[in-house]
Amino acid sequence: DFNDMFKLSLNIHKTTFFDVLASGSDIKLQAAEYYFTKKFYVQAIEVYEELIQEQEPSAALYQKIGFSYQKNAQINQALNAYIKADLILPDDLWTVKKIAICYRLSGDYEKALEAYQQAAKNTVPGQGFGPILVKKTATTLMELQHFQEALRHLKYYQAIYPDFKDLIFLQAICHLNCGRYSQALAHLQIYLEMPASPDWYPTETRYFGVSPEELIARVEKVAIDEKARLTVCI
Repeated sequence: DFNDMFKLSLNIHKTTFFDVLASGSDIKLQAAEYYFTKKFYVQAIEVYEELIQEQEPSAALYQKIGFSYQKNAQINQALNAYIKADLILPDDLWTVKKIAICYRLSGDYEKALEAYQQAAKNTVPGQGFGPILVKKTATTLMELQHFQEALRHLKYYQAIYPDFKDLIFLQAICHLNCGRYSQALAHLQIYLEMPASPDWYPTETRYFGVSPEELIARVEKVAIDEKARLTVCI
């Protein structure tokens, strides 16, 4: 019936007929590309992995394998593929960003930070994906509780992206974690008074599970006496 035919179409690469047809041609690559573009990532992985065994792998091939694994929530396999792509084509920004994402997803924030910083060295300020890279680097530093370094990073890029208001919000969170409550409150007030950032910025309304309004309520309780609590800020 129709369902069986559809199921067969997603597994045709496993048939003897396909092997015969693909021999000495680029049909196998075309099949992999078809699965990939149609978001059939499991099937794409199977065909791409066969292609690696049959030909000299390229960075693009490993990138697509990595992306397919990532979409299939197989983060370790995705990371392995991205690293192989980086070995073939070093410092490709797309690949390095994906490596950083995989490290973050696996909880290795130190290596994620290294990857983000590597990408930053090869990014021209104002480049399309610059803002997301700035934000991810900052939040990774904050995950590692390196709040002073995160503040320096955020202040530097605030001058480059003055209308990216999320950078103000993140500075407020850093000040709060350093025990500088009045500065945290001041940054939150600036954030709320700023107009919305242009659409091309990767804005969020919550960071680390808290909104600006919730953070203000939290800060106001302790802002009266900044010396009420000693916080170590590194």
